[in-house]
Amino acid sequence: MRLYNTQQLLPDEARQQIARVTLSAFLEATLHDQTGYLPLFRDPRAGAAWLPDTVYLARCGDSATRLAATFDDDLDLTTGSLPGVTLQGDNLTTWREGRPLTRELTRLEDRAVYLGWDSQKQPGSASFALHCGSSCQFALQGRSVLTFALGDANGSAAPIDLTVELADRRGNAARLPLSRYAFVQPRIAAPLFKAAWLSTRPTSEVVLQTFEFPLAQFAAANPAFDLASLAEVRLVFDRTPAGLLVLDD
Repeated sequence: MRLYNTQQLLPDEARQQIARVTLSAFLEATLHDQTGYLPLFRDPRAGAAWLPDTVYLARCGDSATRLAATFDDDLDLTTGSLPGVTLQGDNLTTWREGRPLTRELTRLEDRAVYLGWDSQKQPGSASFALHCGSSCQFALQGRSVLTFALGDANGSAAPIDLTVELADRRGNAARLPLSRYAFVQPRIAAPLFKAAWLSTRPTSEVVLQTFEFPLAQFAAANPAFDLASLAEVRLVFDRTPAGLLVLDD
């Protein structure tokens, strides 16, 4: 054990408290139908009063979610996963699909898309858009939520922000900063050994975080935006000068 870097670990009491809270919430929700605990799994900040103060990254989904682009279907960068869904990248330095690499130098089975931008090397507004054609229909309502997963792919020095933009079929657009929900956190370096020369493996890996935006927030940002005729979801990379992200689901 003397060779291993244990300084990076949370204290025992903190890890035990996280386990107590999450396991208790899971059992209450599944065995006693206490649905009030479900927000904890979607966003750990819902349990801030019970959880230790540290960085949490959560990946959550349910059976009611319709995934418009999973990036697992084919090798065509411009097609989505639902009929009528197409994808478009503009002024990106990187746009490719692949399986993220783990610290053990193996690749995940789940594919995702890598999106890179650099405002100095590639002038113009960089963005990635999902277009919903005439055959693409979503039964959206005020309680509907836009969800996707993002992770830092390049070891950024600071949190990453961007703009999430929705547009309807008449061209009305509503915009919110990603940081309205959360920033994309930098990759957390966790060296396994105290001495760097004991291992040549990476000290960090891509960890995806689920982001959720109630569509009602976009309607509030621009009352002219008609969520019932959603035509486009666009990620605009205008709040951080350069970066490389992994996007999924």
